[in-house]
Amino acid sequence: MPMRVPSFPCPGAHKRISEEDPDCPADGKDVEDGDAEEDAEDGGASEPPELLELIELLEGEEVRREPSQLAHTIHTIGKRIRLSPGDRDMLSDFEGVNYICGALATPPISWQGEPMLALCRALPDICRTSNVNRSAFRDGGAVDALVGFLRASLAGIDEAFIAAASIGLTALCTANDGNKKAAAQLRGEFNEEELVDTNADFRTPLFKNPSQAGALDLLLEALSSLPSSVLVQTHACACLRTLLSDDDTRQASCVPSAVENRERAVNDEHFPAYKMAAERALACSFGTDGTQLSTPLLRLREQALLLLREISCRQDRIHELVFGAGLLPTIEASLKLGDERIVRASLAVIRAFAFSDELKEQLAVESDVVLRCVTAVHQHVTCPAICEQGFGLFANVTMRKPHIAARLNGPDIRVLAVGQLVLSHHRGKPNVVRSVYQTMRNVATQDEAAALEVKESDLLEEMRKLVVEREGDAKWRSSVEIAKQCLREFRADEGLRKAAQYNEFY
Repeated sequence: MPMRVPSFPCPGAHKRISEEDPDCPADGKDVEDGDAEEDAEDGGASEPPELLELIELLEGEEVRREPSQLAHTIHTIGKRIRLSPGDRDMLSDFEGVNYICGALATPPISWQGEPMLALCRALPDICRTSNVNRSAFRDGGAVDALVGFLRASLAGIDEAFIAAASIGLTALCTANDGNKKAAAQLRGEFNEEELVDTNADFRTPLFKNPSQAGALDLLLEALSSLPSSVLVQTHACACLRTLLSDDDTRQASCVPSAVENRERAVNDEHFPAYKMAAERALACSFGTDGTQLSTPLLRLREQALLLLREISCRQDRIHELVFGAGLLPTIEASLKLGDERIVRASLAVIRAFAFSDELKEQLAVESDVVLRCVTAVHQHVTCPAICEQGFGLFANVTMRKPHIAARLNGPDIRVLAVGQLVLSHHRGKPNVVRSVYQTMRNVATQDEAAALEVKESDLLEEMRKLVVEREGDAKWRSSVEIAKQCLREFRADEGLRKAAQYNEFY
C-alpha cells in the first residue's frame, strides 16, 4: 500500500549540489576552492601543456631562479590538472611535488611571495581526491611552510595572503589526518635526542614545546583581526573547520588528530574563542544591508554553520550555543534561503544539537523546527546530501522518544511517507538509506499507527531484498544491520537468520 505524501510548498530554482562535488557526500568532505579567478584573467583560451612537460620545466634552474616564472608554472599545473583530473597522481609519481617543494624552499623564494600565492591557489585542484599528493606535500615541508606563510601574512594583516594560506591549508588537510596534526602543531617536535641523553628520565617531556602558535590559534587570530572581511572569514572558517573534522576514512591505530583538535577547541580555555568566531562569521554573513543573497555571503554562511557543527559535540557546549548565544533562530532561518549548501549545513547543525535530550524536546515538541526540517527535505528531495542530513536528524530526535515519533508521523508531518519518497530517489545511496531506515525503525517501533503502516507497505520486503543483495558489502554494512534489526523486531526475518553452527569441541 503506497504511503500518502503530504503536500509542501515548493521553492523556486536553487543552487544544485552536483554528485561530483566533494561537498555533496554525507561523510562531510568539503569543497576546496579552485583557481577560477586566475582563469578569468587569462580567459581560459590557451590550452596548457601536458603535465609531464610542466614537470620537466620544474627541473630546470631557470624556473627556480625566476619567481614569476615559477608562479606561472605552478598556476599552469593547477589548470592542467583541472582539465585532466585523471593525471592528478602523476604529479607525485614523476616527482613533480618534490620539484615544486624544492623550488619553493630555495632562496630567495623561501616559501614566500608570488610563487607561494600561486601554490595556495593551485593546491585545491592538485590535492582534490588525492591523499597521495597531500602526503607528498607534507613530506616536502609544505604544511609547515603554509603555517609559516599564514603567520607572516597575519603579521602584515594581508587579507589576500591570509585567505590564500587558508585555502592552501584546507586543501592539504582535507581527509588527511597526518596533515591536520602537522598544521595544528599542538605537541611540537618529538624530544628524541634529549630522551636518549637522559636515559628516558621521567622529568624529560616527550615533546618539545612549540615555539610558535600553530594553525588553530593563527586562524582564530585571523578571524578576530579581520571581522568584516568576507574573504578572510569564509576561508579561515573553512580551514578551521577542516582541522576539526574527522574526515579521514583510512583506519588509524590511535586517536585521530582531528579529534584531539576538536577536544582542544571545546575545552574551557579555548571554547569561548571558537564560539565567538562562529558567531562573528554568522553575523558577517548577513552583510551590511541585512541581505544574504549574494554568493560570497552564502558561502560564508555555509562555512560558519559547518564550523558551528564541529564545536557542537558536547551537551554543555550545545546548551551554551542554543540557550546562551541564542543561535537556533538564525540557523532555523537559514533553512528558508533555498540554497542547497546552506540547507544541508543548517540541517547538519540542528542534527548535532539533537544529541542533547533537552534539545530534542525543544526542536520537536516546543517548537516547529523539526517540522520545518521535514519541509526542507521534501523541497530538496533530489539532493542526497540534504536527505541524509535530514533523516539523520529525525533519527536522533525519535530515539527513545515515543511522543516525538508519534508527532513526526502525525497527519501534518508524515515522516514515513517522506522517507518512502526519499528512498524512491536514492535507493543506491548507502548513507541516505541508512538514515531513512533508522528513522523508520525508530518511529515504527514506538508508534502503533506507524507500525501498522510499515506492515501494510512494501518497506519490509524492500529491507529483506537489501539484506540479501548487499550483505557483505562494506559500504552498505550499516544499512544492512539496521534493516536486519528492523526485520527481527517485526518478526519478518524468516529465512535470513543464520543457522547455528556445529562446534566439534563440544
